[in-house]
Amino acid sequence: PETATCLLLGAIEFNLGRFDRCVDRNIECLAIDPDFAESYSNLGNAVKELGDATTAKRLYLRAIRLKPRFCDAYKNLAGAHVALRQLEAAVE
Repeated sequence: PETATCLLLGAIEFNLGRFDRCVDRNIECLAIDPDFAESYSNLGNAVKELGDATTAKRLYLRAIRLKPRFCDAYKNLAGAHVALRQLEAAVE
């Protein structure tokens, strides 16, 4: 499947609360296009829901490096900082 399809399927899995399946879908996307910023951000959302805000933060930063004007990744990064109790970093 193409990246847009994988991304959509991952979003559906996320909205259904099936975060492990969301992870799998976004990994599929990245196998097709390793520079797909949206998948890094969505993968970060899923791993954060699974309790790993540190990995989520790293994934959001990767998305931002790939697509510097990707607003959702910045918002998600701020949420990871909050989850990690890095409140000053969240404000930046």
